[in-house]
This record gives sequence, structure tokens and C-alpha cells, in this order.
Amino acid sequence: MYRANRKISLEEATNKLMRYCAYQERCSQEIKTKAKQYGLSTDQINEVLALLKKENFVNEQRFAEAYVRGKAKVKRWGYYKIRAALKAKAVEEQVIDSALELLDEELERTNLAYWFARKVKSEELDFEEQQKVFHYLQQKGFKSEAIQQLMKSEGLLK
Repeated sequence: MYRANRKISLEEATNKLMRYCAYQERCSQEIKTKAKQYGLSTDQINEVLALLKKENFVNEQRFAEAYVRGKAKVKRWGYYKIRAALKAKAVEEQVIDSALELLDEELERTNLAYWFARKVKSEELDFEEQQKVFHYLQQKGFKSEAIQQLMKSEGLLK
């Protein structure tokens, strides 16, 4: 982490933030947090952020789409967990909605089946164990209907 007690010039901070954005997609909130670590004032942060957006280093839509793809494919998160994480990063609702439209239903079913297989080890589960599995899969961000459908197809729910 950068030492907060050392202030750097606006030009140096801008160059560092450009490199920070070039490394991977970033949202505005991440840029603001990093800029605060460099000791920039609120006005300077807004100025740098406007420049980064103008130069296309920061693009919320592109960030949200990359985030959705990454979390769904690598972390195997479900719809609701990805949505909550994007909200926590202060991404606008309409940007979140359009990015989540890219979420492939087949990939989501595959991810759900992956977590289900990791959690369920036996064929017979009592009601309490079924509830634990259900809540575990909800915690991973999957829709209740999809979880119920999978559990029915596996013969756990009647």
C-alpha cells in the first residue's frame, strides 16, 4: 500500500492512475480510493477522474461487463452475488442491469451444479441438510427458483 503521509504531484498521481487503469479494468470508486492514498484533494480527484474517463482509461460499462464475466467464469458466482458486489462498488443500476444481461444462463446452471456437487456428498439428505444446501447456494448468489429446480431434478425436493 502507498504511504498516505507522502503527497505527490497531480501530474505524478495522474500518471500512476493511468498505469493503474491500464493494468486492468477499474471503476470510479477504485480510482477515487487510490487517488486518496496519493494525498489528492477531492477537487483534484474529480479532475483526474474526468481526464481518465475522457481518455477512456475508465469506463464503467466496460468495467461492469468484465467484472460479470470474470466473477461468473472464474469465481463461479451467481447473479445476485455479482449484482451485490457491483452495487458495493457504486456502479450505477442501469450499468449493472446491462452488464448482467451478458450473464449466460447455461454458465449459471453449470456454476450452480458445480457448487451443488461440492456441497452434497450423499444421496439422502434430511430437511435440515436440504435447507443448509439451499442457503449455501443462495449465498453463492443463485436464484431460488434455479436452486429449487436443481434440487428437484436431483430428487431432493418433492
